[in-house]
Amino acid sequence: MLPLLPHALALAAAVALQFRGTSPAGLFSAVALSYLAAAGLWTLAEASINPSIPMTDGAASDIYHDTYYVISHNRLYLETGVVWAALAGVIWVQQRIGAMVAPRLTRVAFWGLATGQILASALPQLIIHLTGPRHVDFPGLFGAVNLLATWLSAIAALSFFALTGLLTWSLWQRFRPAG
Repeated sequence: MLPLLPHALALAAAVALQFRGTSPAGLFSAVALSYLAAAGLWTLAEASINPSIPMTDGAASDIYHDTYYVISHNRLYLETGVVWAALAGVIWVQQRIGAMVAPRLTRVAFWGLATGQILASALPQLIIHLTGPRHVDFPGLFGAVNLLATWLSAIAALSFFALTGLLTWSLWQRFRPAG
């Protein structure tokens, strides 16, 4: 259940900031900070399990470290946090230079991207956790979850492309040649 915590924190932070009327850059920054903090905590957990055992020693690492749980999730949260931070930076720059043409559309694209990405990655983890080690006994459930995660990923991808197009259009409107 612990791997779901960063997803829940990111979504809760975004919802709380949305109700406070935070700018789009603030929404992206909150999600980015949630994931980057989770990556930092996973790194500390990895180092604190047994710091005397080097991670390069494969046999000792397998015995003393739950490598999939610690290392794999660290990479997942770090990559996700970096992408959200990059988007937050681009949107923050746009707001500062006055190039944000459609902040409402940026919020819509944010929520499409956030819900699609967070739910597509968290939902299969939740189902596996709830079904336990016998998750192979539920092929119908996993087929439905896989289909739902695929559609959520498609929504996230479309929202990302819409956001990229919106940001490009905003910058073009701001810096287009006079004429």
